[in-house]
Amino acid sequence: MPQFIDTEKKICELFTQGTVFDYNGVRYTVSSSAAKPTTKKGECKTDVYIPTTFDGGEKVFKVSVKQTNADFLENKVTYQRAKEILGSDVDKILIKAIGGLKDKFNHTKLVYFDAGDHTKAKSIKLGWKFELLNVLSGNLSGKIDLTKEQKIDVYSGSNLPKEKKDASVGNSIVKESGVANYIMVVNPNVQWTVDYCIQQMQKIEDYVNGKEIYFACKALNYRATVNKWDGPRSLAVYVDWNIIDGKLHGKLIFDQPLQKKGAEMGEKLKSLLRTLKINASNFSNLKGLLADGVSYYVKESSR
Repeated sequence: MPQFIDTEKKICELFTQGTVFDYNGVRYTVSSSAAKPTTKKGECKTDVYIPTTFDGGEKVFKVSVKQTNADFLENKVTYQRAKEILGSDVDKILIKAIGGLKDKFNHTKLVYFDAGDHTKAKSIKLGWKFELLNVLSGNLSGKIDLTKEQKIDVYSGSNLPKEKKDASVGNSIVKESGVANYIMVVNPNVQWTVDYCIQQMQKIEDYVNGKEIYFACKALNYRATVNKWDGPRSLAVYVDWNIIDGKLHGKLIFDQPLQKKGAEMGEKLKSLLRTLKINASNFSNLKGLLADGVSYYVKESSR
């Protein structure tokens, strides 16, 4: 993140008032120095706001900046954020995307008595976080089937709420300043020049042609050794843990994407473990309290 902030700053510093550049055969003059639009909470899609004049009038380049070494479009995605990005069809889009990986989810281990699969020992799965990326990432990753218009929405922020669309530029709120119309994919380690930035810039509606948008689901685990999990993340798929006839049952829920959070599911699981009198010191006893069908992991040498 610090490197990205530095990238935004360097681009703004290049496009100062009076700077002249050519883009697609038209000569533009920066009418007031470029700035980063800001919002009271969160961020808009425009990273660099460049107002210009040209022979035919005025034009604003509202640029979303991406680094060549960054795969993320959005991480720590909440339901509200997914709705802002994907629009009113968010539930349908997410359920379809996640549903395509159902078999893979159903074959994952839910309880880890030993460390394995990049998971610490004495861990229990609460569910999976959701991230949007421009590449596949990991086993629980796939493509989101979107129309061109929906892809434009993702990159431009046209579905953002009004307070993020109408961001502050300098000391004034500027209508639609937070909705990007251009994208600039840059190498953060180059020699920064105006010409370099202009060469990397293109309209978002052109950029999305042939582009795919992917998602990845990353596990959120309760770790008994520290009695916690990594934050109140929204869960694309969650494990509904319950005690039935003295046994711990876990059912994967696919039809409520991002509507349950890690904190809620973690607190519920902690309560169930207290009922079963299971903690870090006697975690191995849980093996005899798991219902049939709850998959777990132990090293071969521990079996």
